Amino acid sequence: MIVQTSIPDSDLMTTLRRGDPIPYLEAQLSERAQTGLPPASEIIALELRGEGSALGADVDIRALGTAMVLGPAVMADRTRWLLQGSLGPVRLALRPLVQAWRER
Repeated sequence: MIVQTSIPDSDLMTTLRRGDPIPYLEAQLSERAQTGLPPASEIIALELRGEGSALGADVDIRALGTAMVLGPAVMADRTRWLLQGSLGPVRLALRPLVQAWRER
């Protein structure tokens, strides 16, 4: 394998040279648990597209439950949020909300 990198001393490159992924994986899992990233928690990327599609959506999204809401990130034709945490109840609450947005 040939790998091109501008950071040859990174932990990942050191791991690849050593051929022992376990210490690297353990460090990654620990870091992800501290930051709440998968696989330690769940993330949903929620994106609304079209002019005016995000009007009022931020309030609706923040009322979904216990998920941490990151965003909105507003781009030219869309608005995106990341929902993070234990998302089972949030998924259920999203279904009717998404349907209401579609009907608008």
